[in-house]
Amino acid sequence: MGLIMLKRLLKDKEIVKFYIVAMIIGILMSWIISVWMIPDEDNHLELIEKAIQNPLFMDNIEKSLGMDRARVEWDESQAIDGKQFLSALVKKPDYSVKEMLPGGFSLSVLKYLPCVLGMELGILLHLPTLWVLQLGELFSLIVYVVICGQALKVCPFKKGMMAIFMLAPMMMQGAGSFSHDAIVVPLIFWIISYVFYLRYEKETIELRDVVKLMAAWIVVTYVKVPYTFIILLGLMLPLKKFHVRLGKGEINEAVIRKFRWPVLVAILIVAGVGIYMFRDNVWIQVIYGVIVEFPRTLYLLAKTAQNFGGHLIVSSVGNFGWLNAPVSPVFGVVFYVVLLGIAVLGTDGSKKQMTKWDRTVIWGTFITLTLMILFSMVNHTITTILFGSESSAFEYNIREALYQIPFIGGLQGRYFMPFVSLFFMQFGCMEKMSRKTTKIVITVFGVITYLYVGYVLINRFWIA
Repeated sequence: MGLIMLKRLLKDKEIVKFYIVAMIIGILMSWIISVWMIPDEDNHLELIEKAIQNPLFMDNIEKSLGMDRARVEWDESQAIDGKQFLSALVKKPDYSVKEMLPGGFSLSVLKYLPCVLGMELGILLHLPTLWVLQLGELFSLIVYVVICGQALKVCPFKKGMMAIFMLAPMMMQGAGSFSHDAIVVPLIFWIISYVFYLRYEKETIELRDVVKLMAAWIVVTYVKVPYTFIILLGLMLPLKKFHVRLGKGEINEAVIRKFRWPVLVAILIVAGVGIYMFRDNVWIQVIYGVIVEFPRTLYLLAKTAQNFGGHLIVSSVGNFGWLNAPVSPVFGVVFYVVLLGIAVLGTDGSKKQMTKWDRTVIWGTFITLTLMILFSMVNHTITTILFGSESSAFEYNIREALYQIPFIGGLQGRYFMPFVSLFFMQFGCMEKMSRKTTKIVITVFGVITYLYVGYVLINRFWIA
């Protein structure tokens, strides 16, 4: 079974090229950006510790690693200590295998399953702690690359454009880390590609298609709630394609049209009851507040764009480590200008054109997801500014608090990158460049991007 799956993964030569390029980039980035240098990496390790119910896990890792964590993490003028790094490569761990095994599992382990498996493998082999961490990152990277490759395989058009986003520097930093982005980001790319595949290529939508999409969506929603509304892309799917067999029956266009209004009413009732029952939930309170105080919300959005617009562009293209290794703002702007040029002028050989309805759904999904990301940081901003910490237990009135914050803070451009591809995918090609020229432009663009990114990373972490 494993060999059959491997053959399927390696069948398409173009996808194999993607696997090779993505793995090389991911591995290089995970080594150049040393441990503890990726934002919230320590927080994710603490969450892993809780997920595997081993209260000594994080402390044992940190003590056994033998690298001065604060030296680089809090001082951007400092580079990684070469002697410490070389020593960590061969230093035997201070802990025993038994001390590091899981004491149990909580459901949240699903968010970190690849890196947990990688680290536990390294622990069982009693490898140096640095290699244990690198194995965790490698397993995360493999999952990211495989899911993205499968997304590219089914994507019916603009594969090159989608590949650019999958290989974007900030996405690759998260792919080879302990962050749950290694799972949720490729699944978003897969959902986008699979919806396009069902809309433009597959003749019928069957039960397995629905199950695949729903399973991916449930995982995305569980891992990162703001991305829930990626499901809106399903509105692109034509009803006439549905032939979902359930036993002897079938859900098709006629059945959907017959029961869609009763089902919609039932969903709204269930949603209303759920919102009422969980009305004290932070998410529900924030959404309630930003809707009721709509004028203030618009003001905060405008101020956020005014104060952080440039930061969002830079941090979506590349602001590495603890946000202290940024690419040039000029490069950030050029990055998107080139992307737009490829999207509008390039050719991928596909003659498929999006309908007005499809574009409407894409714009609606894009705007909704953007707002959800923005609103997800409202609670962070309120608790940080008013109470000094996001973990504060103080309660507040959301409507009053919205008038006590000057903008929505804590945003990073990488939060938007997984679905920004929608903006570029919906442009119709003017076909001013041939398919071959388009590939060359994408390749040269990628090489230049990573030569520059490599310079930024090496200069920050190894030269300083």
